[in-house]
Order: sequence, then structure tokens, then C-alpha cells
Amino acid sequence: MNSNQLPQTRRTILKKGILATATAAIGVPLTTGLASAEACCKTCWVDVKPDSCPNSINPKNNGVVSVAVGWPNLKMNTIRLVPSAGNPDIQFTGCQDYLNPDWKDVSCEDIDQLLSESDGREASAIRMTREDLNGDGDNETVLKFNTRDLELRSDDEYLVLEAETGSGCRLLGIDSVRVVGKSNNRN
Repeated sequence: MNSNQLPQTRRTILKKGILATATAAIGVPLTTGLASAEACCKTCWVDVKPDSCPNSINPKNNGVVSVAVGWPNLKMNTIRLVPSAGNPDIQFTGCQDYLNPDWKDVSCEDIDQLLSESDGREASAIRMTREDLNGDGDNETVLKFNTRDLELRSDDEYLVLEAETGSGCRLLGIDSVRVVGKSNNRN
């Protein structure tokens, strides 16, 4: 499988079945839009707490966490941030920096592996703006998440972003996180 293809997950298989049923009912060929949506996965840089490294977060904080994303056009209702304890097979270390991002060695498959190991905790963005953060003339996306919605635990090492682009591609990104203070750890 190349880095631009999604793995066959239960969700993608169910989506295909629903799409096939719906398109058959109205007489639209099944291939309309399916190939591009299923085969399109992109990675980009994600900078949790821009201008901060390490990205320390206290899970009991009542504030918000800012996340900068190197993509200008995301669909708000598809954005989710997923905490992850990590995986030793994935070689991602350090903090992302929107002024000098380094994400190209992390593939959709690597990030999907972290997502497949998630325990259901996720947070939706509460605000989204677009602005040119790094002065390159292109807009990036800045997201805000309620800190408590992240449900961080002391063993979490990453925050994984999953969203859909305006063109319908799946977008994935990752940054490190350091949990400080008392966490929501159930162990």
C-alpha cells in the first residue's frame, strides 16, 4: 500500500457499503467521488501550543489549547484531536515548530497505526481561524480545543490530528505533548 492510500478499516468498508446502497437507489455510478476520497490521505505539520516546546499541558486546566496546522482549508465538523501514548515503531520525536516544521518522515500509515490503538478519547475543535503564521504568504489553520476535552493521561506522548480537507482528502498530523500536573489517568 503506498502512502496515499487508506487501509481497509471497518469505517471505510461501511462507508463503501452505504455509498453503494445509496447510489444504486438513485442510479448514480458507484465510482463517483469514491476513488478520490478513499485514496487521498495527506500528512502535514501540526504544532501544539505554537511558540512552546515542550508542549506542556495540565489536563485539569480549564483553558484552551491552540494547535497550528499547516493546511489552509479544513472542514470544521471533521476535525478531531486524539491523545496517544505512542508506539515504539514510529520514529517521531521532539516538538513541531511552525517556523521550521519537520513532519515528512511520518506517513499516513504511521499515524493510522496510532489512531487504531487509541482508546476512544478525542476532542473536537471549538474554534478555527486561518492566518499566515510563518510569513510565507499562505494561510495556515489555527484551532482551539478545550483542554479538559482532551482527557489527557500521564502516559500520553502525542496529540494526533485527523481532519478532512476542503477537497475531501483525509489529513493527518502529529505533535508531541508533555502531560504535567494531575492527569485523568484511570490506572
